[in-house]
Amino acid sequence: MRKLSFLLVILLLSATQLLAQRTITGKVTSAEDGGGIPGVTVLVKGTSNGVLTDLEGKYNISVSKNAVALQFSFVGMKTQEVAITASNVMDVVLQSEAQNIEGVVETILVNMNVSE
Repeated sequence: MRKLSFLLVILLLSATQLLAQRTITGKVTSAEDGGGIPGVTVLVKGTSNGVLTDLEGKYNISVSKNAVALQFSFVGMKTQEVAITASNVMDVVLQSEAQNIEGVVETILVNMNVSE
């Protein structure tokens, strides 16, 4: 009887956790051309829960009721953090991260074979 009661409590807690989750969907686009960005990392802030955007820049992620924000990151783009609101749709526009490279030095290696 004790094992059955324990199992019921575990099942009830699991069901409560599932009900406390919701799914957020959206699309990540580039500020430069408005096109979807595939492969953007979408991460629930403070967790390891994350997904990647598809070929069109679309994503869907399950978040807990107490989740605060989503973080969007992609190589060459500024990482953006967006607060989670009551809406289940969060579209995001990422800005490119321009980097100035100063002091670039070009070197040329010449291999000369001299035969006499």
